[in-house]
Amino acid sequence: MITAVIWAVVFAGVLLTVLLPGPGRFVSPEYSIWRLISAIIILPGFLVNAWLGGRSKRGKERGEMDERDAAVSRRAAQVTLFATTIAVFLAALFLYEGYYVAGAVPAGWLWLMAYGTVAFMSFVHAAAALVIDVTGATDA
Repeated sequence: MITAVIWAVVFAGVLLTVLLPGPGRFVSPEYSIWRLISAIIILPGFLVNAWLGGRSKRGKERGEMDERDAAVSRRAAQVTLFATTIAVFLAALFLYEGYYVAGAVPAGWLWLMAYGTVAFMSFVHAAAALVIDVTGATDA
């Protein structure tokens, strides 16, 4: 739950830091602080993942985690791969359709795709693990 909430906030922050100045202006020198903010805003998600990863490792060593936890993680990884692949495909398709006449995509969109993909993937994995754990749907 903690990870899902944090990655949702990170994802929203990355979206806002690129979309507020606009993807075309995002790469200009006067918006360099926005690029820095969007790069830094992803850090809390990675710190929480590292902290929870350490807790999970200690939990496995102490026998607090069992094969069901591993099954939930595997199923969440499957959902994450599928959802992220579809999201990146659709984003690339929409960018192509939106900018093929111009012959170039504003670099801000590429920045958003790079950082957004990481945040989206992390959010989907955490949310999928939570839903799968609550519903008990670990069968692949």
